[in-house]
Amino acid sequence: MVIHHKIPQSRLEEEYLLKLVWGIGICRHHIRIARYHRWQAAYLTPLHIINDAYKLIELILSFNNSIEERFLKKIEFNYRLATLLSPLVFVKTVFKKKIYPFS
Repeated sequence: MVIHHKIPQSRLEEEYLLKLVWGIGICRHHIRIARYHRWQAAYLTPLHIINDAYKLIELILSFNNSIEERFLKKIEFNYRLATLLSPLVFVKTVFKKKIYPFS
């Protein structure tokens, strides 16, 4: 069976892709800690932050000047930056709404 996908051009534009990967990166921390108990998440969050910072620095050091690669690196940079900031956004959301997950 053959399936032909019709992806609209608007879904392949840079602005849309940047918003998409930003949203995915921001929610990443919540998805990561969902499988842990609350006390485990407290210990693993700093390790996740260190790992995300390492991956972001590694990406920055690997930049080249080709146009196609620059586009992909820009999208990946937004994803990695949002992933690095996601624990802070999670904490802000928790204290702002006064909800405490995994209690």
